[in-house]
Amino acid sequence: MYTDLPMEVMPHFNKLTPEKQGMVYQQWSSKKKSGTVALVLAIFGLPFLYFGKIGMWLLYIVTGGGLMIWWVIEIVRANARAKEANLETARNIILGTA
Repeated sequence: MYTDLPMEVMPHFNKLTPEKQGMVYQQWSSKKKSGTVALVLAIFGLPFLYFGKIGMWLLYIVTGGGLMIWWVIEIVRANARAKEANLETARNIILGTA
């Protein structure tokens, strides 16, 4: 049922009561990031805004996407960044409810 949660958090998730599991999953589902949305925003130079990193976005804009090198890297890493953000979100939610 909870197969889309990151595998790294499953040992801790499985220790929670069924009620807490439902609550954690609902919170995580509402906050998780999409790799597709991250890719589209990366193409337009907005990936850091999606992940709430305003300072990095300003640096990205000021440097012209790192002279376009950073821009290419962000496009390639968009899906991985979404997965990392989802893992961090899941960890924070589980630690907050345990």
